[in-house]
Amino acid sequence: KSAWFKALDKVGLFIAAWAVKPGQLSRWIDQRLSSRGLSADSTVCRFLAERLEGNLLAAAQEVDRLALLFPGARLTLAQVREAVADNARFDAFRLVELSLTGQAGAALRCIRGLRETDTAAAAVIWAVGREVEVAWQVATRRQPAAQSYRELQVWPSRQGPIEACIHRLGAARLEALIPRLSQLDRLSKGQAEGDFWIELERLCVALAQTPERRAA
Repeated sequence: KSAWFKALDKVGLFIAAWAVKPGQLSRWIDQRLSSRGLSADSTVCRFLAERLEGNLLAAAQEVDRLALLFPGARLTLAQVREAVADNARFDAFRLVELSLTGQAGAALRCIRGLRETDTAAAAVIWAVGREVEVAWQVATRRQPAAQSYRELQVWPSRQGPIEACIHRLGAARLEALIPRLSQLDRLSKGQAEGDFWIELERLCVALAQTPERRAA
């Protein structure tokens, strides 16, 4: 109810877009499947929700892909697992996991695959940027990591790779990567000169590195 908001509301339209919480995404997926002529039980919806981790754009794309693969079907968990496995080799979520867990070579191969399949740069920077910022926040908050994960609504499947990255790099090195995310975002929007994919490779190598430790 601040003055600036009231002034803005008079000349524009305010639409609240709240983040989807983990417990809500499976219901959203169920509704999306229904709108595409598909059906599935709660186990399938929960599996997709855990994999997609709050990314509505990725969830919508996954449902559309399933509709092409299995038109009008009642999906089984086996079908969905197989379809996800076929698509997982070069997806942005896989890139994040490889980078966080120190697998630089595999991350570079994944980036090449993403580029060759014309994956949207915006989807990639969203996935990578989110995890770097979460890792940095968990590393710098003066509280137990479990509490930070609850507050940041981090899915259990993401916590292990994030912990591995924090242990390997530490808060200072993670903080140094934040400006590079901004540069990647500008490159993805054509607002800066350079090659998005080359800069992404450099970022992911830095994220996956194991810094040399000085001898005591």
